[in-house]
Amino acid sequence: MSSIPAMDVDHTCPVMRAQDLGLLAGSPVTPSWCLSNWREVIITLNPVVATDRRLLLWEAGPLSVHYAPWDWVNTRARIMLVGITPGAFQATEALREAKACLRAGCSAEETLRRADATGSFAGPMRSNLVTMLDGIGLAEALGVDSSARLFDTHHHLAALCSAIDYPVFVNGQNYGGATPPLARDPVLRSLVRASLGARIAMTQNALVIPLGKAAQDAVALLATGGLVRPGQCLTGFPHPSGANGHRARQYVANREALADQVARWAAAVAS
Repeated sequence: MSSIPAMDVDHTCPVMRAQDLGLLAGSPVTPSWCLSNWREVIITLNPVVATDRRLLLWEAGPLSVHYAPWDWVNTRARIMLVGITPGAFQATEALREAKACLRAGCSAEETLRRADATGSFAGPMRSNLVTMLDGIGLAEALGVDSSARLFDTHHHLAALCSAIDYPVFVNGQNYGGATPPLARDPVLRSLVRASLGARIAMTQNALVIPLGKAAQDAVALLATGGLVRPGQCLTGFPHPSGANGHRARQYVANREALADQVARWAAAVAS
């Protein structure tokens, strides 16, 4: 497990904001859990693999948490897409981009921004997500031709994040939000507060869109603690993963209500 001491932070950092807000209490998160302390490890990764033991932040029993470069916060975002945790594939893509950026001499802020755009919801899940968001009118509400622009030309409109910023594994496999339950396990609850709680505090004007039940439970947990306004959240959006066999049925059942929520949000922002 890492014993890297905290260094001076050189980017907009949710970990430091969490510390300022007292959200690290009861959590394994320390100020060293950010890129300022992990750049040298990332540069030397070969091959780049999210489960590399050199990236280990914390573990207990079957649960382990690794570092991946999701420290960037888009404080001016208009929407916030909230997954569960970065999976191994998404984390590896973000680490590859971060390694290339750091070797090219990019600043920490630019490295994290580019890693965020590259790794967030990467793979087939992204195309599912774009189709679903477009189907409820989000692209139109944001004034873009497709929600796909949130990952390229209009990345500045979105905060792409997870209930827990860091890849979480159970017996070396991607954690799916259910075993143990995200909103009931004490350590996972503390990670939600430290991760998502700080991000929402830094992005107060964004429409928060939790993707799937586990992410929605995480947002509800923060709402009970006064860290997010219930009216700030879009509820009922299915998780876009292909592993979610109920995705299509849930989406069809909830699409009209979701589109109505987006329309009301857009009208309120425009007024």
